[in-house]
Amino acid sequence: MRIETLALLLIAGAGAACAVDPSAAGTTTFDSTLPLVWVDPARCLPSCTHTDEPDLRTVDSSARLADDGAFQLRADAQPALAALIAAVDAGGPSFAVTIGSAHRTYEQQSSLWDQLVDTEPGRAARPGHSEHEAGLAVDLDFGPDAADWLTANAWRYGFVLSYPQYKEKTTGFRFEPWHYSFVGVAVAADLHNRPGLTLEEWFRAMPGRGVSGDCSDCTLPSSHEDCAGLALSPSGICRGTVVDWCFDGTATAVDCAASSLACVPDAATASASCGDP
Repeated sequence: MRIETLALLLIAGAGAACAVDPSAAGTTTFDSTLPLVWVDPARCLPSCTHTDEPDLRTVDSSARLADDGAFQLRADAQPALAALIAAVDAGGPSFAVTIGSAHRTYEQQSSLWDQLVDTEPGRAARPGHSEHEAGLAVDLDFGPDAADWLTANAWRYGFVLSYPQYKEKTTGFRFEPWHYSFVGVAVAADLHNRPGLTLEEWFRAMPGRGVSGDCSDCTLPSSHEDCAGLALSPSGICRGTVVDWCFDGTATAVDCAASSLACVPDAATASASCGDP
């Protein structure tokens, strides 16, 4: 990773503070190592239970290194997130950004899955399938003015929004405007220059740039549910506001209402997806 001087420039608004303009910063570059970890409802981490993780760093809620911090991130993601948070926080309280959730163990992801699988389908990944478990994803808490800034500028720090709205059947998850994953500036810039393309679609277009496990080393039954024997297909069916479908062989469900959408059946194609009510 090459880090040069980061020049922070505050842009004064009319009577209101503004976040740092990252386009006016220096030539800081936050790189990632390819291939990237590729997880989704059907793809596991290369090590499903990931018990040996020497690259994790302990950080505080601003992603600064801290032995007593409450969060952990991969070493390559930490300085990028710290720089992103420092830049947006410079705008004042309404731009404040902090980490809400970061790395999770296999056991922590399993507990979250068990807690939410029935009540909020599409919110939690199966254990072994979460970007959080890779140490590269964060759920961010942010002030009212920070959302647009993050949408416009997170890519400059190597972060992308993993689960955008209207892409629920593509990603396997509901819309999560707080969930960002570190992929490095080069990949993030590529996605930024292709509006509408998700990280999942990027991996599918260039599968050699992603690495996944075959899930054979997962120790919990909840890490996989085969579609065999279930009345599911890739096309999907509506169950109230929930769309159920077979995601590359894995039973998957998302509550469209959580994305302010509805499950919309399409009689012409005998399919269903999340869409406008």
